[in-house]
Amino acid sequence: MTATRRSAATVALGTAVEGYDWVTFLALLPYLTKGPLAGVSSPFTTGFVIFALGFAARPVGALVFGRLADRVGRSYAFRAALAVSTVTTGAMAFIPSGLHPSWLAPLLILVLRMALGAAHGGLAGVVNASIYEIRDVMSWEPSVLVYAMGAAGKVLSLIVTLVMASALTTDQMIDFGWRVPYLVGGVGGVALLVYSLGWYAGVGSSDARTGARNSDVPDAEPAVARGWLWRRMAVVAGLSVGTTAAYNIWIAAVIPYATEALGVQPRVMFWVSLVQTCAFAVIVVGTSRLIRRWSLHMVYRRAAIAGLVVSPAVLALTAPSGGLGTYVAGLAIATVILAILCAALPGVLASLFPADVRAVGNGVPYAVIVALVGGTAPGLRDVLADRYWVFGVYLVALCAVSAIVARRTTPHSLQPREQRVVSSAYAAPCRHHRAARHCDHGHRDPADAGCARFAAPCRDPEVDRRPA
Repeated sequence: MTATRRSAATVALGTAVEGYDWVTFLALLPYLTKGPLAGVSSPFTTGFVIFALGFAARPVGALVFGRLADRVGRSYAFRAALAVSTVTTGAMAFIPSGLHPSWLAPLLILVLRMALGAAHGGLAGVVNASIYEIRDVMSWEPSVLVYAMGAAGKVLSLIVTLVMASALTTDQMIDFGWRVPYLVGGVGGVALLVYSLGWYAGVGSSDARTGARNSDVPDAEPAVARGWLWRRMAVVAGLSVGTTAAYNIWIAAVIPYATEALGVQPRVMFWVSLVQTCAFAVIVVGTSRLIRRWSLHMVYRRAAIAGLVVSPAVLALTAPSGGLGTYVAGLAIATVILAILCAALPGVLASLFPADVRAVGNGVPYAVIVALVGGTAPGLRDVLADRYWVFGVYLVALCAVSAIVARRTTPHSLQPREQRVVSSAYAAPCRHHRAARHCDHGHRDPADAGCARFAAPCRDPEVDRRPA
């Protein structure tokens, strides 16, 4: 394995740490509600509120660790965020049960979850930026590693939890068994931190320290540049809002929902979630060939539109009034679409920014959406269980926003209008662009040999094949 591939694997494992922790909390929530959270009036609702508030700290972490990554280097920010995540994950195992007053244990859990949220918010932006910056030297699409490793972390969490739930009785799980997965997560974080000291040399760190800009970044006045940056950050929010909500509903939070709303045994849902996650990871990795044949933006655009089309059917199949069979059928449909979306999303977000603002640019708006939408979606579904159609309209609207923004977004389409006259992707003018008569998209044929509609071959790796 080359040094570049080792660096890519190491930084992508940061997503595995995040996936392991968040899924562990949701998978163990049925036991936490009878342990540390048993003293509150509504344990499940309290657990979902803590889950949502943990996400609220992600934008702070994305800003702090993102600026560190852009100004100092990717590797330093990665290790700092990973260290915070490791310490707080391990500390979850030592939360005592039966504390007085009864709100003290939930408060301790909330503090740790918010620290974890800040760390994971920083990791997300740094990982997306680092992975995107090595894609030109890889023979396959490295962006798929982000959610593939996140799925691997979830699989590990489910296996550890399933082993503990099978080996111990329910009372033992409530008493001490739920602590073991957190101990395993803490040990794994320490191992990855040590490993990163030897292998993760900091993908993209030199670009971040020198402030090198991409070719698609406008050389504008500071006020114009600020407007350009805010515009792209708004695009990140629009692209990710539907995918984030759907992922947390149909991938991350399947166990507590089925246990509480459908009355399914937790051990049964552990197996269902394990199979779902393995299928999700396989589809994510397989999407690499599709991305290389088309492009990150094209794959994400088509998957977002497909997600909007099937979302009403999936909502109907996963309604609280249904059974386990219809719920699993709905999850199967959602898993395929979300796997394709998640394979392309990290690269799509990172491609919108130059190296010197890439970690902050993609990390902060994504963290805000995760906090406002992703973290609140499971709890909102629980609150609106009696008015499920309201939640359905809300989720379909979010998916529609992502589909519309994806349909209108390409890397070149976000440049200031005055800079779209001549495209850097072509050596000759576009004969078919009706406005400026120059191409501001990259059009290429399926064989990647050149553009069938233009006079010169496309040199831009991130392109859209259709005219504006």
